[in-house]
Formats: sequence, C-alpha cells, structure tokens
Amino acid sequence: MRTGGIVAIVVLSACGGDDSDEGSAQTDASTTASSAADDDGSSTNASPDSSGTAPGSTDEGSTSIATTTDGGTESGGTFDGCFHTWTFDGCADGWEIGVVDPAALGQPSWECGEAPGALSLDGAHTGIWATSLAGDYNEDESSYLASPSFSLADCAGATVYLQFAHLYEFGSGDGGVVQISVDGGAGWTTLVPSWHGYCAGMLDVPWSPPGGEAGFCGGNDQVWTHSLVPLDAYAGEPDVRVRFVMGADGIIEQLGWYIGSVATEAY
Repeated sequence: MRTGGIVAIVVLSACGGDDSDEGSAQTDASTTASSAADDDGSSTNASPDSSGTAPGSTDEGSTSIATTTDGGTESGGTFDGCFHTWTFDGCADGWEIGVVDPAALGQPSWECGEAPGALSLDGAHTGIWATSLAGDYNEDESSYLASPSFSLADCAGATVYLQFAHLYEFGSGDGGVVQISVDGGAGWTTLVPSWHGYCAGMLDVPWSPPGGEAGFCGGNDQVWTHSLVPLDAYAGEPDVRVRFVMGADGIIEQLGWYIGSVATEAY
C-alpha cells in the first residue's frame, strides 16, 4: 500500500532537487531537454515541472540546433538524424513491456494511458507510460518498458543526449535504471544520467537489474523531473533501443514510475 509522497527528487548522486519550470520543457512533443536549477527538495504545487536550462540548451531551455516532431522523426539542424521524440498521447505503437527477471513473482504493472488528475500538470503530461495508472506497482516486480529501434548512425562526432520527463515514487529499496542496447535487444547496458541522476548507494531489491546498482529511488509523487543521459559513446550506432527497468521487493509499494516523454537530441 502507499505510504504517501517521499519528498525527494533525483539530482546526480542523491535523491533531491525540486525545481521551477522555465515553461519550455513539456508543453508539446517539440520540446527538448530542460533541466533543474533549484535543489530545495520541496513541492509547493501539485505536480510542478522540474526544468530549466540543461547542458546543450539555450537560455530558454531548448536546444539551439533544432526542434523535434512526434513519432521519432526529426527536423532541421546539422545532425538531423539524431533527433527522435516519443510522446504517448494515444499510446503510439512500438513501445513494449516485459519481464526482466523471470524469477520475480510479480507481473509487469506498466500501462499506457492518460495521466490521472493533477499529475498531468495542467495538461503538460497527458499521455504517459506508468507502472499502473490507477494505483501502486506490484510486489516482487521485475519489469521493463522498452523503446522501438532508432538510429544514431548520423550522429558520429556529435554530443548526443537521451532526455526524458518522469515522475516517480518508490518504496524503500525499490527503484529503476535506464539501459541501452545496440544489438537488437540481445544485451543491455545500464546508463548513468548526468543531469537529475541516480541516488547515492545501491538499490536493495533481489532482481538484477536494478538490484545492486545505483538507480532512481525514493521520489515525490507530485514532481515531474527532466533527466539527461549522455549517449556520445553510441553515436554512429544504427540500431539503438533504450528501456526503463523497474524492480520492487515485497514489502512497501508506492506510486511507481511515470514516463511522460522521451527524446534524443544532438549538437
């Protein structure tokens, strides 16, 4: 059962960092990464949007190269083929869910739909993927949400980021990580965010990943955060997939993980 919001938001190596919204991060599918500047860890409004100016962005919080359009397409700039965006209004095809560790007794709780109530942040986050839209995630869950394949073949020499808007609240020890595959999903590597990143310490769940790894933990069920993950090491790869891996023990379940949008960008 839920025990209430855990007042913490991730920033790099700790769960903290509630931030003010510059107003450019999540108004539509054309947003690029924007990030936090205020680390007081508090929330004064329902579902504030934690954003601001991120690395590779202009002072207005958007990249200087190009804007992106819906459905993984790209628009303008030097590295046109590096821009891919997914928003989940209408729950577009291509994303899939599954079990990470088959020994886990809980089934994947991921589902796509409309963000409930105030969590939509006045319509800024409408269609979402979430570990349950109606309640808490499952006990003993080991699950993933994986993207369709996309290409970074045109990105050699670019600074490339994965950015995503997310809201999360995990029970003690539970949490999630972001992973990447460049071999059709046969093998996965855990990525480390450089902006609004993982908590200090290791997640204490019996399923690996994310057990035994640093990951998103704790959280606040009223605060949206924008995280950035460097993808420079994968620039030039033609078949890239990313996934969000969540693990839970059987003790305390919470709201879980809400993903509002995912994008890649380069400059």
